[in-house]
Amino acid sequence: MGGTTITAGDTTTTQKVEVLGTDVLPLTGADSDLLALFALALAATGVLMLVAVRKTEE
Repeated sequence: MGGTTITAGDTTTTQKVEVLGTDVLPLTGADSDLLALFALALAATGVLMLVAVRKTEE
């Protein structure tokens, strides 16, 4: 799961950040901003779909 993995005899270090059970790669700069916008749009779409479903049930 999350945490830091260091392999003996190897100079590479792998880091994973665990957020709400999802492994997220550490992104910086524009990639991170774009990912945040995408996540926000996805969340907003989900909320709108829930509202639409509730209204059709009434």
